[in-house]
Amino acid sequence: MIKAGYNGSGLNDVVYMGDAVNKASKMCSKAMKEVQRPIVATKDFFDNLKEDYQKLFHASSIYDPYYSSSAVNTELNDWLEEQKEKDAKKKQNNSLW
Repeated sequence: MIKAGYNGSGLNDVVYMGDAVNKASKMCSKAMKEVQRPIVATKDFFDNLKEDYQKLFHASSIYDPYYSSSAVNTELNDWLEEQKEKDAKKKQNNSLW
């Protein structure tokens, strides 16, 4: 990472560069355009998963290998749904006043 910006402009932000960032950007692009699942992983990442976890992924074409999944941590998902319900009730109660 480096700091970048125009000298004297007050812009001096941290910029991340390199192979990891480029690969992450490509995986994000695939997730947004080519795949209907929210999780996209490289072949290297997939190959290092335990076999039980590999079963949660679907393979792409052999020409540009990547893997995708819609796996969800059910406990975390249930908690998130509870929080959304609480927020909705809170907003509804506040609008009554």
